[in-house]
Amino acid sequence: MFFILGDQILLSRRYQTGYMDGHHSVPAGHLDGQETVRLAGVREAREEIGVHVEPADMEFAGVFHRHER
Repeated sequence: MFFILGDQILLSRRYQTGYMDGHHSVPAGHLDGQETVRLAGVREAREEIGVHVEPADMEFAGVFHRHER
């Protein structure tokens, strides 16, 4: 999920996640159960950076799936 203002993109530093801790990242996460991608974005924005987003205000661009061993 990208939060863009002008030419700036909001990043957070990963901390105690077990994956790439210390690196910068955009807010992201996993789908819980049968939730839609938009609802997952709303939830992850709230959980990770404390921002309330309305599903209708989100512009869908794509989904990234990371495979692990």
